[in-house]
Amino acid sequence: MMKRTFVSSVSLLLLLFSSSFAEIKGNGVEVRASSQKLEETKPGGIVTTSFLVSNYTGSEEEFLEELMLPAGWQKIVSQDFPLKLKPQEQQISVVAFLVPLTSPAGRYQISYSLKSQRDYSIADGDTISVVVLPVEKLELLVEDRPEKVLAGEVYQIGLRVVNRGNCQIGLRLQIKSTPEYPIKIDPSEIALEAGNSQVIKLKVDTDKKIKQRTRQIIEIEAKPEESRKDFASAKQTISVEVIPEVTEKPDLYHKLPSQVALVYAGGEKRREFQVEFSGLGSLDKEGKHKIDFLFRGPDIHEKSRWGKRDELTVSFLSRHLDLHFGDRSYLLSPLTERQSYGRGVEADIRPGKLGLGAFFLENRWGKPKTSKVGAYLSYHFNAKFNLRGNFLIKGMKRPFSFQDYEARIYSLQTGFKPVKETRLNLEYGFSQSEKEGESNDFAFRVDLAGHIFNQISYSLERTFAGSKYLGYVNDADYKSGTLSFPLYRKLRGELFYRTYENNLDVDSTKGTANREKTYQSSISYSFASGTQISLDYKNLFREDRVLPADYNYEETTVKLRITEIVSKFSLSTDVERGGFEDKIKAIKSDNLERYSFYANFNASYWHSYSFYARIGHSSFTGSPERTKSLGISSFWHIKKKISLSLNYRWDESALNRSQRQNNLFSTLSYSLPHSHALVFRSQWSESKQGSEKDFSFLAMYSIPLEIPLTEKNSTGVLKGGVYDKEGSSKTPVPKVILTAQGATAITDNNGEFIFPSLEPGTCFLQLERSSIGLDRVPTEKFPLLIEVRHRKAAEIEIGVVRSCRISGRVKVLPSAPDKKQSGEQMRSGDSLLWIGPGEKGSLLKILGNTLVELTDGKENLRQLTDQNGGFSFEDLRPGKWILKVHDEDLSSQYYLEQKEFQIELKPGEKKEVMVRVLPRLRPIQIIEEGEIRNK
Repeated sequence: MMKRTFVSSVSLLLLLFSSSFAEIKGNGVEVRASSQKLEETKPGGIVTTSFLVSNYTGSEEEFLEELMLPAGWQKIVSQDFPLKLKPQEQQISVVAFLVPLTSPAGRYQISYSLKSQRDYSIADGDTISVVVLPVEKLELLVEDRPEKVLAGEVYQIGLRVVNRGNCQIGLRLQIKSTPEYPIKIDPSEIALEAGNSQVIKLKVDTDKKIKQRTRQIIEIEAKPEESRKDFASAKQTISVEVIPEVTEKPDLYHKLPSQVALVYAGGEKRREFQVEFSGLGSLDKEGKHKIDFLFRGPDIHEKSRWGKRDELTVSFLSRHLDLHFGDRSYLLSPLTERQSYGRGVEADIRPGKLGLGAFFLENRWGKPKTSKVGAYLSYHFNAKFNLRGNFLIKGMKRPFSFQDYEARIYSLQTGFKPVKETRLNLEYGFSQSEKEGESNDFAFRVDLAGHIFNQISYSLERTFAGSKYLGYVNDADYKSGTLSFPLYRKLRGELFYRTYENNLDVDSTKGTANREKTYQSSISYSFASGTQISLDYKNLFREDRVLPADYNYEETTVKLRITEIVSKFSLSTDVERGGFEDKIKAIKSDNLERYSFYANFNASYWHSYSFYARIGHSSFTGSPERTKSLGISSFWHIKKKISLSLNYRWDESALNRSQRQNNLFSTLSYSLPHSHALVFRSQWSESKQGSEKDFSFLAMYSIPLEIPLTEKNSTGVLKGGVYDKEGSSKTPVPKVILTAQGATAITDNNGEFIFPSLEPGTCFLQLERSSIGLDRVPTEKFPLLIEVRHRKAAEIEIGVVRSCRISGRVKVLPSAPDKKQSGEQMRSGDSLLWIGPGEKGSLLKILGNTLVELTDGKENLRQLTDQNGGFSFEDLRPGKWILKVHDEDLSSQYYLEQKEFQIELKPGEKKEVMVRVLPRLRPIQIIEEGEIRNK
């Protein structure tokens, strides 16, 4: 039934996509992807895409760009420089970013948006999807590390390096740490067979003299000893909190984290101060109610490019109710209001599966003053299906004057997951207006994306809005689809199609009536060396249907892209050639060309460098001019407290080189004691056209604040001691780190500790194993569940003893059978057992993957035996343990001599166990007549 439903949905989508359309959206500015909306890459690759930005306002606007990337992804082309657009001007914004080598395989959403520096309500954005493909590579896994350690102590980290390739490789480890504590590696160089792994131990010495908590960042890289293109290096970053010996004083108040920022910004002639007060945190100790606020003023956006508008916003957040007041972006749905900035109020109620919300806002800077009222009602039936209705009144000249409005808009939307790895979003909208006589119109939107068999990726989008529809999307028709699929082994193919139309009635009073079609097909191949080559064919047609037409042209190009990943370098090169035909001027050219080069060097966590260069004819213009662009960016984490970034960009356009611009942007950050911080930003730009020069700067000093909200009256106390229990007398164990409810306690020289202010109720007490010494364990299983009572002290005694070990091997006996012809014969007394050819190898394979279980009644430990049948359980507590060997996968020709072993361990004792696998001996009767033949 589910399959039929999915097939029916796909058939409906194909009918919806049977005609072409395009989209115009946004509040004064439109942003839409001009390349395919689905990109594929290997980890470590550079992704380049582009967005067409159109300014539909009546004035020149300076836009601030924002690229939202997943954590750890890195920009190659900086968005720190403002983008200037004249009225009705269009421009291509090229975006390039690096996908880290450590990125897991999967689909990621990338968002690009713009907002005017003058009026935040002039904003729009678009998204693309990036699919990170799975690859075979080295893996560096963290098996054991402490969360917290005591200053001056030595702690240990356990790592496992896994060779996911198909050949042997020699590796060496490189480590960098901040703060720079001494680190010993054992071993520092290893050799790994294909599919094997090895454990590496790190021992770290900490600084006893630190006075406040410090977080140590350790970056480990396992890389081939020789230059091996078939193996990428593996990286892992570990964070450990180092705690000074002085125990922190109890905090008797619940506090709200906040910050005061003092800003001084300006340019060569104009300068101004600005103050910003912000905070985000819980209003109660349970964390059920939160607050998010921002107060900024005065307005200094005209004083400097880095000066911001004055804003005031407060949000109260809880599980079932959210309240928002002030200046922010209010949103409803893609067809009604995707984002609308203004000053207003909003309430969002979510009692269970039902959702209800409404907002009211007024624009701050646009004229005339208008208002909007929006509301929604939703219901989540289950994880696969939800339904939502939206309502919007826009363009009211007076607050809540429902008779004086521009449009009423209704929409119904749903989210649906028909099958696994598939997402389908639908929305239908309807608008009513009495602005110029009664007019009604409709819009709809379809968004389908997913995977098939983890090999085929697809993305389909369609948005249609009638010429009289007055929602967020207006007078537009848009369609795009991308399909990526395997052809043969590492050879992949991709198909992309998009159509675009606006001004559907070809109304000359509305400006251009764009008709656009794009076809693209590509094939790509990934080499084992890390090189990826792709070849793209693209046909773009654009026509203005309003006469006299502004443009009517067609371009056909072929692009060769080479992406290379070499150790810490990621390189991407594009060579694009083709032809261009201007059908208005009757000009035809076969010399259309574009060249680009992107490079990134990630030296380490502490410094990285990026470079790009582009030259060639501009795209999406009726008369393509030659453009040049070059950019360099770098980041240095100079020391623990200082970081510096520099970005330089040079652009040149037009045949006569009349438009040339240089931009330099820098950011310097310095961390002061007690979490205070200084940030300096500066930008210098120079334009050849008119010899314009500009300089702007920003200096910000931020001060963290902890605002006391309520006194912790209902608190309890937990105290106790940690002692060595092996001797006749209890010997105190000092400097042991314990944590409970986020608080930390350290035992003194008498082995005693205290938590003076804990919340009443049950809590888990955790003990840092590294703080009690190597080869030592507590006598109880941690974490311990403790009952904290109101205004009463709970006491606990923790014993520490030497740790134990149980190791052993699963072994087949007898071990030296006599060979006979193509099989093997084993003797046991007067009986004979025949083992057929190949059976012994299968048995050994099973013994190398046998499940071994160890329990003491409180905890269960499990392991799979290694290739030789060996196993080892480390750091065990003394006491009685039961070792059980599972024989479910053992061949019926064999049996375990003993499945369970009763083992009693004394402190520090190490025991070995031999698990014997014996053949089931079947007696063979010798008949006087006849023969036994080996078939």
